[in-house]
Order: sequence, then structure tokens, then C-alpha cells
Amino acid sequence: LVGKSGVGDAVDSFNLNATYFANRNVPVIGAIFNKLSTEGFYSLENCKEAIDMYFSKRQPKRKAYGYIPEIPSLKIAREAMAKDNVSSEEEKLNTSLQMADSFVEEFSKCVNVHEILRDAEEVTMEYIRQHQAQSSQGSINGKSAALK
Repeated sequence: LVGKSGVGDAVDSFNLNATYFANRNVPVIGAIFNKLSTEGFYSLENCKEAIDMYFSKRQPKRKAYGYIPEIPSLKIAREAMAKDNVSSEEEKLNTSLQMADSFVEEFSKCVNVHEILRDAEEVTMEYIRQHQAQSSQGSINGKSAALK
């Protein structure tokens, strides 16, 4: 899941969304927290400390995979695009591509993508094993009932 900035709302939103997906049998392995301030009480460092503590105590099977700071250049570019200060379609495309490059660069510094992929693969394999076992159990029970 991709979480909000801050602590309380970020944790509450994570729990709400994780519960929704769990009730739909979609495994949730953790979260990435986005647009965190670099300064102040709700700075990335303060939020990271509190959220890491929450996950270790209350969600030990899930992880916070990363914390992405606010990227000032992206905010400025988004605002310019929203105000339609960009003159041509080509300029809009170039601005969008520059924004994407900036985000990908920051994302790769702040998020442990390899750990996400490893954990996702592990959870996926476990999910498949459980469903295969349930299918096998169902067919055994079905054959038993047919033989009686």
C-alpha cells in the first residue's frame, strides 16, 4: 500500500486499507509512505521512527518499505501544470517526463524495491500453496462423499 504522510492518519489509513484487502483475500505485505515533510514535527525522520515502531510492535508480519520525502520541484511542476501555465502539448509532455524522472530517482533512493519484490514473491508462493492445499482437500472431500 502507499500511505499518507504524518503518523496517525498514515497508520489509520494503512490499517483501514490493509483490512479491506485482507477481507478480499489479497495479501498486504506492507507500505510505502509518501510526501513526507523534511522538517518540523511531522518530518520524515520523526514519522519514520514512529511508524517503524508501530510496525515492529503491532504489525510484525508487515513492513514499512520506505519513506519518500516531499519533492519541491515536483510540487512546483504539478502546480504549473494545474494552472495550465505550460504553453504547448510538447512542453506538457516534457514537464511530465521530467517529473517522472525526478520521482523515480527519489523513489529508488528511499524505497527498498528488492525487499518488496522478495517479500511479494514469498507471500505469493505461500498464497498459491494454501489454495492448492484447499483445492486438494476439497477434491478429496468430494470423492469421499461420492463414494459413500
